[in-house]
Amino acid sequence: MACTAGGPHTCAPAGYSANHAAVSQLGYCSVVVNYRGSSGFGQDSIVSLLGKVGVNDVQDVQTAAIKAMSELNIDPAKVFIHGGSHGGFLCAHGIGQFPTFYRAACIRNPVINLAGMGLHIAFLFAYFGILH
Repeated sequence: MACTAGGPHTCAPAGYSANHAAVSQLGYCSVVVNYRGSSGFGQDSIVSLLGKVGVNDVQDVQTAAIKAMSELNIDPAKVFIHGGSHGGFLCAHGIGQFPTFYRAACIRNPVINLAGMGLHIAFLFAYFGILH
């Protein structure tokens, strides 16, 4: 199970998670990814995501999932992805960009319609790298 943190300017803590403990008891492996742009890696990491949203962050999640599958001998027929907010955005991109890789997705409150959220158009252009 690939777990994507929300944000993008937040991070998943390296500590106990009741949710991950519960899915572990059910026999699942959780890979929690702090992708490029997550806080905790410094300002350069955060800035590196500007103009590359849906590219660098999605690739980081995919790379982590592939690495976990390889090292932990995970059945490819049992790989799924979940996340909320920006993590939900990453899930939507994950199943869109890699449609045969993930068998299921749990997408909570995805940020997939920024214009509908009332964000200023100049912010959207800068965030997605349309304006420099």
